[in-house]
Amino acid sequence: MDKNNHRKWEENSRKYNYLHFLYNATHPQPHCSSPPHQVYIELTNSCNLKCTHCPQYTMRREKQFMSTELFEKIIEDLRESQPFIDLYLQGEPLMHPKIVEIVKIVKANGLLPRITTNTTLLKRAKAGALIEAGLDKIEFSMSGASKKTYDSI
Repeated sequence: MDKNNHRKWEENSRKYNYLHFLYNATHPQPHCSSPPHQVYIELTNSCNLKCTHCPQYTMRREKQFMSTELFEKIIEDLRESQPFIDLYLQGEPLMHPKIVEIVKIVKANGLLPRITTNTTLLKRAKAGALIEAGLDKIEFSMSGASKKTYDSI
């Protein structure tokens, strides 16, 4: 393809992409065309820390825990899509009193449970129970590469 044709192709491609974006923005579909491969579920918006970069202490929502009944309904709706289920968003998932039961629910439905935690509540017994329940992945959220930085955050 010569330079001139390539330039025209790029220009037409940009126009098409922009028109495609406008069409999708003005003609919303009632459903997603493909199932998600990853879903974040906020089990709680409570946290036991007050990190400087986190909106926890400015959040206006009431601090609460998701009921296992609501959680089971969400998992039932997601069961066919086979996504990873991330049990984390604005709160600390290990604060949820039924976190082990929740991991079991995810696993029993053939989905892949994962959590992100600040680790301050992760004790040996809870870690063992989560592994036994079928937790597929755990990520440790640590802000700061040194003790001084971590403590300041």
